[in-house]
Amino acid sequence: MATKQKAQKPKALTNATPAHGWKDRKDYNAEHRGQLKKAASVALRVLDILDERGLSQQDFANKMKVTRQYVSAPFRWNTDGRG
Repeated sequence: MATKQKAQKPKALTNATPAHGWKDRKDYNAEHRGQLKKAASVALRVLDILDERGLSQQDFANKMKVTRQYVSAPFRWNTDGRG
């Protein structure tokens, strides 16, 4: 019986839905390539400024009176448009 389950597993994996919507992200990235490049450029500039001023993202968040997670979202490099 174990042999039968092993034979069925590859077929089940072949028919599986792709994980994490990779195709949607690919389509989104292709459609918004210019905007994503600009956003990455802005994020890198902000990180440079924080570094120049000796501030961490936590320090920046405290000065803006927001959470560190709110500040770090643009720097996660998640290009699916959801931060």
